[in-house]
Amino acid sequence: MSVLDRIYEKAKLDPQRVVFPEALNEKMMQAAFEAGKEGYIKPILIGNEAAIKEAIKERGYEEVFKIVDIEEESYKAELIQKYIALPTTRLKEKALGRRMKDALQYAMVMQAVEDADVVSVDIEEVIANEDAE
Repeated sequence: MSVLDRIYEKAKLDPQRVVFPEALNEKMMQAAFEAGKEGYIKPILIGNEAAIKEAIKERGYEEVFKIVDIEEESYKAELIQKYIALPTTRLKEKALGRRMKDALQYAMVMQAVEDADVVSVDIEEVIANEDAE
């Protein structure tokens, strides 16, 4: 068994909840799908639920994803309450709510309150956003 095979087998023993804030990005969705289908991760897609479901259907992917609708207020409110209860929090409820309109910020809050284990982003998108600022 190769080193890579051992890594894959170990991942299957404890699949991590990986959040993909760029849910509609084709290569990110494909990576999430493939890793989720193999049981290496538990993929979570964040964004507009209807658009995500439509993209999943168009791309022919099976339902291996958990979808978090960024517009759904009850889960967002729950996350905000968990986050502001953390001892190191500097943001107030209102400011955090504004920031969570961005899928990456939403994903980072999920990770901070342990509703996700990892946030996965496309480095090209991160660089493009930094260049735009």
